[in-house]
Amino acid sequence: MNKIFIVALSLVIGSSILTASAAEEVEIRASGVLYAPSGAAATGSEESGLDDVEWDSGQGLELQGIYWVDKSQWGIGATIGTASWDIKDYADVKYNPTVQINQVNVLEGDADLLIFGISAFRKLTNNDPGTSKFNADAELGLRYISVDSGIEGGYGEEYSDALLVALQTLEIDDSIVGVIGLTGDYAIDNNLSIFANASIQIDLDKGSVDNVLSIGTFEAGEVEFMSLYGKAGISYVF
Repeated sequence: MNKIFIVALSLVIGSSILTASAAEEVEIRASGVLYAPSGAAATGSEESGLDDVEWDSGQGLELQGIYWVDKSQWGIGATIGTASWDIKDYADVKYNPTVQINQVNVLEGDADLLIFGISAFRKLTNNDPGTSKFNADAELGLRYISVDSGIEGGYGEEYSDALLVALQTLEIDDSIVGVIGLTGDYAIDNNLSIFANASIQIDLDKGSVDNVLSIGTFEAGEVEFMSLYGKAGISYVF
């Protein structure tokens, strides 16, 4: 799957939404996001000596533009967002019988995410403020996630007469996830609403992870961004 294509398509759709806003209904949504991850920042490998380095939690901000097709329940949208995901503090000691030493790995920190996306939307209600102030829609989309990792720690080898210590960091490649979501909103007036969203994101193209030490670089599996998440914010219709 071409990750550059996803980013380019997101920008094209975003530009199209802004261009169409003068003539058609365009909705802008701004929200805070809370993530409940169920995957790992690194799935680990024998080469790196790491097991699963699990995500703990995440939070972020998101801006979304939706172009609702005239006289239709369907819409297309583009998303940009930022987030910070923390890992569970990782500490592991393994005995290596081949060389008869204890190998120690310690990691902590977080990763900053830059998120671009495209989505299709389907209104589940008539969205007529004169009929009901409550409305809902469903979303199916893709997200490209660019990662700036701040996950780091130390590696140690304990010998009978010496201790070797090295710094280590995780370098995480970009990924693509699929998104399924449901949004409900309450109209304050004809243009302004407040909304809440519940979504799930599923890994489609997992980025690789390298464990970079001062003594060398080792492959450490893949990154997983599988997560439930919720959003709440305001929306404005032009």
